[in-house]
Amino acid sequence: MHIIEECNVIKVKGDYAIIELTRKPECEGCKACAFNRRNTIRMTAKCETSCLAGDKVMVEMPEKSVKGSWLILFVVPLVLLLAAVLITASSVWYIQLVSIVAALLLGLCGAMLCDFAIRRHSKFIPTIKNVVEENKKFLGENQ
Repeated sequence: MHIIEECNVIKVKGDYAIIELTRKPECEGCKACAFNRRNTIRMTAKCETSCLAGDKVMVEMPEKSVKGSWLILFVVPLVLLLAAVLITASSVWYIQLVSIVAALLLGLCGAMLCDFAIRRHSKFIPTIKNVVEENKKFLGENQ
C-alpha cells in the first residue's frame, strides 16, 4: 500500500525532483520521513510526469520501510567500536585511540554507503504521479 501526498516541487534535475512535504496530523505515528522540529521536509522523488519548480504535484510515498536499518545505523558501528576496544585492550593508549576512531569512521562510512544504496533503490523513493497545479511564477531551479 502507498501513501499519496500533495507536495511542492523545489528543483527539477533530469528524471528526479526535490520536493517539499508539509507535515500533517497523520504524520505523527509514521516516522518514515524523519520530521524533526520543522514542519516541512525536502526529499528526492522520481518524476513519472513532466513538472517544473513551483508546481504542486501528487506524490506516491512508498510505505515499505527498510527493516533492520537500525542495525546498520547503530549496532554495526557499536560492534566495530567494541571489537576495536577488545582487540587493542592490551595495547598502548594511542593505539587504542587510533583503532577506536578508525572503527567509528568505518561504521559511519558503511552506514553512509548503505543509505546511498537504499535511497537509489526504486521501491524506497517517492514518485511524482501527476501535476495538480502549475506555477509559472516560481523562481526556482529547473534543468
